[in-house]
Amino acid sequence: MPKRACKKNPPRRRNQDETAAAAALSEQFHGRPARTSREVEEVYQEHAALAQLGRLISLTVWLDEDRAIELQFKGVQLGASPDGGQLYLVGGDQALDLQALGLDEWLPKDHIVVGDVQSVVYHTSKAFHNFEPVDYEHEFGEEGGELPVLNYDVLSRKCYFTGGSYQVKPEGIRN
Repeated sequence: MPKRACKKNPPRRRNQDETAAAAALSEQFHGRPARTSREVEEVYQEHAALAQLGRLISLTVWLDEDRAIELQFKGVQLGASPDGGQLYLVGGDQALDLQALGLDEWLPKDHIVVGDVQSVVYHTSKAFHNFEPVDYEHEFGEEGGELPVLNYDVLSRKCYFTGGSYQVKPEGIRN
């Protein structure tokens, strides 16, 4: 997978409506007007490069113990950290219809849990299939391992995995 572009974020202008709403909540919470306002910049660490595994076709996710659904994606790549310990969804359209999934009850949270990931289907070419393009399906937990959890960043409209006992190996995703 190509290296991620590193660029400096341009200076942001404060969203006046959001600043006013934050000041109002602070006043309600403390029982007095906010005395100061400051902008905080967080530093996030991320890998400079990811291993490209293939084009993501779908994920099957358990929304609750009785309901699994298949989520399909367009233009999303399945990647892995260089050590194979973390899967990533990169690029494309990762937006989820939270109302259709019955997850809008969690709003206005910025990050929500979608559910346990049962399987992932991705399209790629590998040497042991003579580099013929093939759709691969991996069932998480097939060897007794823990399922990863699919989470959703509502603000960025991006999906991400947490947990799970899988490991990306030359023969495929194992757990």
